[in-house]
Amino acid sequence: MSSFKFTKSSCAIADSQELQFNFEGKDVRFNPVSVGNPHAIIFQDNLPDQIPEMGLTLQESNIYKNGVNVGFVEILNEKEINLRVVERGVGETSVSYTHLRAHETSLHLVCRLLLEK
Repeated sequence: MSSFKFTKSSCAIADSQELQFNFEGKDVRFNPVSVGNPHAIIFQDNLPDQIPEMGLTLQESNIYKNGVNVGFVEILNEKEINLRVVERGVGETSVSYTHLRAHETSLHLVCRLLLEK
């Protein structure tokens, strides 16, 4: 797993597709990450109780043509995060290795972008 991609095309998302979906009347933004299989990373200030439903909504939206694993990240401090995962075809699960790699890579990208501001 040496190749990480943050493009729509690497996750089989149409170029014209916005990186958001609607859940209970609110637009939810996500970041696509391919670590060999497609992931959506959603950063939240507070993780909502409806993680399984929110993940399923994105999975059923057909934004990702080949399905998607959805990870929800709450940054607690510079060393800790809360992470909950909804796997395609399974529902909410324990965190897998590919999820950890996808989230770790996304967090590094976010930190780099924040430092550039």
